Amino acid sequence: MKVKSYYDNLASCGEIISDNEHVTVIFNGLSLEYEPVITFITTSHVPYSVQGVTIMLLDAEARHRGCLSVSCLQCQLCGKTGHLVDQCYYRFDVFYKSVSY
Repeated sequence: MKVKSYYDNLASCGEIISDNEHVTVIFNGLSLEYEPVITFITTSHVPYSVQGVTIMLLDAEARHRGCLSVSCLQCQLCGKTGHLVDQCYYRFDVFYKSVSY
């Protein structure tokens, strides 16, 4: 969230950060327990978006906490469990106020 805040602040000033730079900064802030995920993403032939990387890291975090079922996932937008923001019903609702609003 801190990296996203910096990214948004820079974007509001007209300084656009590439997805590659954004992902690199996210990786630099992670602990060693995420090294297998980082290796998988960086060696993949398929480029991952920031959103794709975020989803993979959230999934890895859930597994580290011993949560292996979908019911343990919590949406960053609505706060409900069982899904992430990429599957959230409210992600296209411009009038919806997120839990962090």
